[in-house]
Amino acid sequence: VLGTGDWLGEIALVKGLARTATATAVERSVVLSLSRADFYGVMQNSILTGIEFNRLAEQRLDELRTKTLA
Repeated sequence: VLGTGDWLGEIALVKGLARTATATAVERSVVLSLSRADFYGVMQNSILTGIEFNRLAEQRLDELRTKTLA
């Protein structure tokens, strides 16, 4: 379950892979979208943000691999 300030879709953006997640809002929500070009612009402007997104993508990929193997 995602909450305030959470995001999804970083695996597809960071790794260039197909989308691995789908989200459905269960209550009124504000959702923002970022194009791949804008995402890369953010990554170029902040190396620390790029590192964090890559770390999160790796973590979520590991979780997906674990679930697939279970």
